[in-house]
Amino acid sequence: MEIGIPLEGEDDEIMPSWDVLVDGFFDRPGKEAIYVYDFGDDWGHTITLDDILPKEKGTKYPRCIAGERACTPEDCGGVWGYRDLLETLNDPEDPGYAEIMEWLEGQAPDNCPFDPERFNPREVKFDNPTERFDKAFG
Repeated sequence: MEIGIPLEGEDDEIMPSWDVLVDGFFDRPGKEAIYVYDFGDDWGHTITLDDILPKEKGTKYPRCIAGERACTPEDCGGVWGYRDLLETLNDPEDPGYAEIMEWLEGQAPDNCPFDPERFNPREVKFDNPTERFDKAFG
């Protein structure tokens, strides 16, 4: 099953993402989904349901409890551009180092320096699919 934004008359196989609830899809531990972000750069993320825990009173759901690495900076050029960016960050003598540092300034949460190894599950946001649909097509 593919979930996404179907194009009228073209994507009969794609279930509209605003009609599929997270708890209806992730119904058992081990279930995986591949999330593609930015179709131009084609970032693919594998999301795996590790466990289903009892609901905690006062906790907002869904929530992310773990992950790996920082979100890449916007418009860094896909996997290849990001690889080049990381190589430049690891070499302060690189001629493009100062320019990259200036470009990254302010892109990381709380204006902290960009750290590709940093991940904070509290920074993961879940969109309301109805609001997302209205924003995209309203």
